[in-house]
Amino acid sequence: MKAAENFVIWLIKHSDKWALSGNIPAYNSARKFAYTLPGRTGFLKSAPYVAMLPRIPKESQVFSSASVSPIVVAGQNILVRNKDILPVMKWMNQQIDMILSQ
Repeated sequence: MKAAENFVIWLIKHSDKWALSGNIPAYNSARKFAYTLPGRTGFLKSAPYVAMLPRIPKESQVFSSASVSPIVVAGQNILVRNKDILPVMKWMNQQIDMILSQ
């Protein structure tokens, strides 16, 4: 467990490297480095106005793009299979309600 903790601490402290790929580091000193890179200041200045959504129980079942989820299936049905939006949205809402009610 200590090794995992040490790794996470190291990862956070070296997160300035993430800024090079376009990500905005959460660690304050690494975020300062991100301000020095071109094209980041507008995004970084908007950070104080960001509101994080509360945790949603079973969110991985609802929002997952790595596995079958109602949102992904609905998107595929509309965009790939050219199905009508309203019936797909009704189905998606029912599926999400069912997952969250379990």
